[in-house]
Amino acid sequence: MQLGYNITPKSVFTNLRVFGMADNLFWIKSKSYQSPDPERIDLDPVPIPKTFTFGVNASF
Repeated sequence: MQLGYNITPKSVFTNLRVFGMADNLFWIKSKSYQSPDPERIDLDPVPIPKTFTFGVNASF
């Protein structure tokens, strides 16, 4: 999921965009499935990493 907001400041920038993005916030799977990741077939308890990204895009 990515959320962003465009800002039109009265300064040096012609366009300014602030955004935040998140990956792997939650998984939907059956309760009978034992592995932590539906794409893997082994039963190792390797956690699924969550990724959070924040940034700014600026145009001059």
